[in-house]
Amino acid sequence: MRRLAAVLLLAAAVPAFAAQSAPSAKQQELIDQIITLTHLDENVRFLIDVMLERMGTTLNEKSSDEQKKDFDRRSIAGSTVTTFCPVGDL
Repeated sequence: MRRLAAVLLLAAAVPAFAAQSAPSAKQQELIDQIITLTHLDENVRFLIDVMLERMGTTLNEKSSDEQKKDFDRRSIAGSTVTTFCPVGDL
């Protein structure tokens, strides 16, 4: 019975300790200063742009000439739905 009570007490206490408290006003101000000084938002945008550009380049290199021509024809025609699959024909 004691073991059951201890387990129940522990199970009830764990969520209370696991929850993070909200940062104080001073901590929030310091967080905002760090984000501003490190230009975090601009760096994230730059990294995403570079990552997407490299992914596009890699996909274009792996595509066959026929797939590239088909993609160009569809984009010129204004089609928004393509059947292009870089993994292979499905």
